[in-house]
Amino acid sequence: MGRYTGFKRWTILSLLLTMGLVAQEKDKKIQYPIPQEGWEKVEVILPVIKKGNGEYRVEFTVGFEMETDLCNPYSLIGEWTEHEVKNTNFVYFIASTKGQVVKAMNECPNEKTKSQFVGLKSNSIVYNGEQALVVYIPEGYQLRYRLWSAEKGWNSIIPQNNVSNTKKNKVAK
Repeated sequence: MGRYTGFKRWTILSLLLTMGLVAQEKDKKIQYPIPQEGWEKVEVILPVIKKGNGEYRVEFTVGFEMETDLCNPYSLIGEWTEHEVKNTNFVYFIASTKGQVVKAMNECPNEKTKSQFVGLKSNSIVYNGEQALVVYIPEGYQLRYRLWSAEKGWNSIIPQNNVSNTKKNKVAK
């Protein structure tokens, strides 16, 4: 019995140390900056895509719902800035806006309105399912995002003045 006691202790100690390291690794979260007053940090856990991560992009914007006319496009004035978390490869975005809206000045035949989302010019990044999309937005605003995927293959057009190519004016696939 005394012969296995050392082995048991070593095994238990090894397991406890390993469990502690695993737990420590899980708790080791990226330390994003604390939002300033009047701001919110939005963390989007992207869905897992099993194949072709590089073929996907994430498009995102920030804005709010408002009443608009039916014939003019509206957009929010502001800008995006990208920042890196210190000593990591993780990035986050800040959507800066004062809530000013610009619209086209098309003449509308009627005065009907509708409620619609008005946002900043969208931003996009290459999809990375291993990393959350972290965006700081002003309080009271919404973050919207969507995933885009590329078509398989490329379409190409051969320029007419390309004399070195004998297949002029044909679309190649």
